[in-house]
Amino acid sequence: MIKTYLLILAGFILFAYSKAQVAFQTGEKLEGFNDSYRFYKLHENVFYTNYLKGADHYIDVFDRSTLSRVHHTKIPLPTADSIDFDIENIFIQEDTFRVFYSYFNRSTSSVNLEMTIFDLNGIKCGETKLIDKSEGKNKRKAGGFGIYNRQSRNEFLSYGYRFIKDTTLINIDYFDYEGIKNRSQNIVLPDERGVTVHYMMDEDCDLYLLTRNKRGKRNASWSMKIYTPDISEPKIIPLHKLDSSDIILTEFYNTYYDPDGNICLLTPYSEGTMNEVAKGVYIVKINQASNTLVKESIVPFKRKNEEKNEETNISLSSCIIKKVLTFDDNRSSIIIESRLKTTTTMYGVPVANQYEIGNIITMDLDSNDSITEIHKIKKDQYATPDYYRYTGFAILADSRQSFFIYNDLAENLQKTPDKMKKVKPGNIDETVVIQTTIENNKVKRSQLIDKLPDAGIDAVLPNSYLSDIKKGEIYLVRKVNSEYFPIKIYIKQ
Repeated sequence: MIKTYLLILAGFILFAYSKAQVAFQTGEKLEGFNDSYRFYKLHENVFYTNYLKGADHYIDVFDRSTLSRVHHTKIPLPTADSIDFDIENIFIQEDTFRVFYSYFNRSTSSVNLEMTIFDLNGIKCGETKLIDKSEGKNKRKAGGFGIYNRQSRNEFLSYGYRFIKDTTLINIDYFDYEGIKNRSQNIVLPDERGVTVHYMMDEDCDLYLLTRNKRGKRNASWSMKIYTPDISEPKIIPLHKLDSSDIILTEFYNTYYDPDGNICLLTPYSEGTMNEVAKGVYIVKINQASNTLVKESIVPFKRKNEEKNEETNISLSSCIIKKVLTFDDNRSSIIIESRLKTTTTMYGVPVANQYEIGNIITMDLDSNDSITEIHKIKKDQYATPDYYRYTGFAILADSRQSFFIYNDLAENLQKTPDKMKKVKPGNIDETVVIQTTIENNKVKRSQLIDKLPDAGIDAVLPNSYLSDIKKGEIYLVRKVNSEYFPIKIYIKQ
């Protein structure tokens, strides 16, 4: 406790600066922090978090410059009959913010979607409005909702979905910002022969579905179906790069926009089975304005003009694309992390989970989707569920460069990658917060936060954070001994 107050005295903000290009700022103690705490939305001068306290749900608003809490707002849920509460979205406008949330109501056997409007002081404006409901005897059968802000037309869209046997029913309702429905649209996705593998949404609320014509992955025909609001029939774009029976895709996808503004879908692939090592990434680029295929690429893990693939040693099932960054020099950077969850069973019953969170892989692509650089950043973290919060990494980036922020053993900073020790629950007290970057094609690692002598845990929780690439800032939680604080980490301009 005494060491903690050396960091934060009488509620004042303490600034601390790193030795390199990255700096940080720690805010006041977070009261009532628990594992439900999530960083939810970033706005111009504030950021929003939500969390559960007992049976109550709260939205907290923080000032970005001081990291102090400026509003503490309870979401007015109806009765004890509501379960499985989810925040669906938050819209922030000039003088109000709108919170959309859903819950399964046991008394009506339906998932209800509601909207509550608050002023910027966190005071409720008017009555909570029921936006939509979907009926079913349990939450799974009732389906769910997605809420999307269509700012170009001053409206928002509610996508309601339900599954009936092999058919997906999608209902799109169009609302003004007061919650008045203007029109509706229904989409039926029959799945008698085809399989929807992944879906994504662009800024204009166009729905993209990556599909194949059979349940099996081998010798399937693939296509991208695009559903545009107000148009009933989808546009279907055949895809041919996956026709080879040797290409196997993972179940983990990522979406990004390239420097030309095209929406891109990518996922790792292997050859043979899911148990094989990931061999590269599959990329589809679609022009948003015309809904036409720009490019479809199979990109192996090898540098341009080199014959041999780079050995990543990540199995396809644990190869997770965390983010794709685009920079001012028209370069894109794919950031991958190795993540594997294993479950121990006894007599067929799951009794324990363990997590192996490994290396970071960065790959730079040129404008032709050729890999110009590949780098492996050694990171070896093992966790049980109680310590999972300390694993992983946060990505700090601006338009020129990127840094990776995570917890590692201080002694590993002095070791070569093959000699580094594993971070695990028994030595989490010995970790420090470090920053890692690629500089002159080499991995550079350094300690970001100086740890007080004889301190216990001083770590970040990187699994929930907010990022502002334009300003080169991220916001997340720092734990010091038994207390929690908001922290801003930023690139010095």
